[in-house]
Amino acid sequence: MDVSLAQCTQVIRLPSFMTAEEIRSCQEVAVEFRNRPGVIKPAAWEVLFLQADGFFRARRPDIYQKLRDAVLRVDRQHWGLIGDEACNLRVAEFHTHTAPSKGLPDPHHHDQDSLVTIDVLFGEGEYEGGVFRTLETDGSSLEHPVVAGDALVFVSHKYHSVTPLVTGRRQVLVLEFWRGPEQTCNYRCEGVDTKPRISVLPSCVAANAAEWSIFD
Repeated sequence: MDVSLAQCTQVIRLPSFMTAEEIRSCQEVAVEFRNRPGVIKPAAWEVLFLQADGFFRARRPDIYQKLRDAVLRVDRQHWGLIGDEACNLRVAEFHTHTAPSKGLPDPHHHDQDSLVTIDVLFGEGEYEGGVFRTLETDGSSLEHPVVAGDALVFVSHKYHSVTPLVTGRRQVLVLEFWRGPEQTCNYRCEGVDTKPRISVLPSCVAANAAEWSIFD
């Protein structure tokens, strides 16, 4: 989607999207992946590319399908970007964010070349900061409070950032879907044209975008 159009879209929150058992299951996959030879383990913000060698999809196919189905449902209701469901997994990132950390400060950051992104907060005890924000068309920063198990689904080209993490540790699972081939490499692939194959829903550019209903 054109970056300017993406800013008119809303972030869709899916409360209690994952159960505590599903969260633990994903965390176990991350631990298994982290222990593989050659995995880099930075201190403040660790990112594990769980799509490597099809790892996440092979270990938790049911959870992967649940995430993909949610992306397709939300897209059908709100944006119509994917259309014929011809999209593939670009990345499955498991983020562990340990304080103190500056977060993701760039207010114009977006997931370039992807179509739709889903973030699921896993939490990791109590923490302060680490709030997901989007830059809105009026120039304001909109915060999106979530608790463990909640998911946020959004157009990948919408500007988003994360406030500094002051105390504690924050874990998030992030999946991006795109038009390119399914990725199984241990990094983030770049460079695929993701122009929508069908027209963006008119409400994307409407002044009253804030009145859209939230997907349950």
